[in-house]
Amino acid sequence: MTGTSVLAAGIWGTLMTHGGTALALRPLQSGQFLEVMDQPSWIRSVAAFGFVFGIGALILVRNRTLISDSVTATIERPAVAVFYGFGAHAMLGFFGYYLGDQVGQNVLPSVPGAVSGIVIAIAVAVLLGAWGFTVIGTAVSESLLGADAWGGLAIGSVIAAVVAFIDPFAALAIWVLLVSMSTGGRIRWWVHASEAEDA
Repeated sequence: MTGTSVLAAGIWGTLMTHGGTALALRPLQSGQFLEVMDQPSWIRSVAAFGFVFGIGALILVRNRTLISDSVTATIERPAVAVFYGFGAHAMLGFFGYYLGDQVGQNVLPSVPGAVSGIVIAIAVAVLLGAWGFTVIGTAVSESLLGADAWGGLAIGSVIAAVVAFIDPFAALAIWVLLVSMSTGGRIRWWVHASEAEDA
């Protein structure tokens, strides 16, 4: 599986296969998670391309500076960026679970917190994945082809689709690594900028 885009498609297919709304109101069990991971390669690949291209395009329209700054920050210290990216994934996963639990208890009591947490985690991971692969594609595009960020978006979407196509568990590991590296640099800038303001 390849992070959000793949998980979203897989979870939707699993929900529909096993009774739609009824299953959506119960936490996914381990066997159902494996079904999500076992979606056909072409479905994972198409979902990854579509999510990265669609959301990446929105990012470029709304805040192209985020992409250019992320490219600069990643190239500046790529090894360090990975650790900041991993940290961001861990923190977002924790807060996604916590927020989902609160939503389940206080807003939608009929929906278990685990389900809300999964939905929130998928949404956040989709955004991170689209941001990260757009950064990767832009770095490749600018350094090798001399193209702009829109060309980078296309390249990044293709890279995401290729990653999604391989073995699901290997794809998940590669996806998290690439997205952590490509987003971690900009996250490092944010962290140190806030430290400077607090000093």
